[in-house]
Amino acid sequence: MNDEFDSSEKLGGKGFYIALLLCICVIAVSAWIIISTRAEEDAVLENDPQVYRPVMDLEGDTDDKIGDVVSITPPDIVETLEPLEPDETGVVDLGDTMQAMTYTQHEPESAPDSYVWPVVGEIETPYSMDALLYNVTMSDWRTHDGIDIAADSGTVVMAAAGGTVEDVFEDDLYGTTVVIDHGNGLKSYYANLQTQPNVAAGDAVSAGDTIGAVGKTALCETSNAFHLHLAMSLNDQSVDPTTYLPKL
Repeated sequence: MNDEFDSSEKLGGKGFYIALLLCICVIAVSAWIIISTRAEEDAVLENDPQVYRPVMDLEGDTDDKIGDVVSITPPDIVETLEPLEPDETGVVDLGDTMQAMTYTQHEPESAPDSYVWPVVGEIETPYSMDALLYNVTMSDWRTHDGIDIAADSGTVVMAAAGGTVEDVFEDDLYGTTVVIDHGNGLKSYYANLQTQPNVAAGDAVSAGDTIGAVGKTALCETSNAFHLHLAMSLNDQSVDPTTYLPKL
């Protein structure tokens, strides 16, 4: 009897310690999970610019409680305009208010006295970027980014205004071309010239200086009579050259 009692008592002692060890393991794993989860939440809160923890009360004290999350909502912006009163004639002067609310695109101003016609003659083909013109040489309808000024072969071509020669090259369609940069975003293009112009890239020119002579190198306009193809651009946007040239 004593042996059986001692054996069962020892067996019961081992079971108790095993159960205790299991409980300790469960508590340790639970604690590790809680700590890991809290660390991940903290990392999300710190890296998310849309939320923050501090909560400001009405007295201006900051309560930095863990777990308090406040979303930041931008306030509505309301612009208040004072009413405008008409004058004695009943007209409302919009003044600076209208300038601040609208943007008006102005047409290029008339040419100053410093501009000259590169050659003198009738405009054979007008400037037309809003409507298609029939091109006899190419047998199609297309826009025309310049004006064709009728002139005999070999007629001297002059710079329309002072500036710097930006480029001299052979265009696939318009032949020998000289480009002059007049500053302030304005450039002029002289095409259908004879193959050897009188200027090179980098040359400074004044209004009326000779830059070349009328030729017949524009392959897209060979069916036309001899002429100078003159184009202009302002800030890389095509403009009508007659806007800048003086009235004849």
